[in-house]
Amino acid sequence: MQAIRQIIARTDIALVRIPEEFGEQVEVIILPVASKSALSAESQSLLGLQEQTGFVADVLTDEREDVWNEL
Repeated sequence: MQAIRQIIARTDIALVRIPEEFGEQVEVIILPVASKSALSAESQSLLGLQEQTGFVADVLTDEREDVWNEL
């Protein structure tokens, strides 16, 4: 992943309000935003592991625990 990191005058940034307490210069770091649907293989693997836990299997799938059914 590429990033842009630069120190600039606080007053040079027009679209973001930066408090005067930050001083005359601020550091700006710009990172690209990945699409929300693009999960890394590691993240997908970890999500799969969470779905297989005993808590999910025993508690979240139990109809007696579903408080939204009462609404």
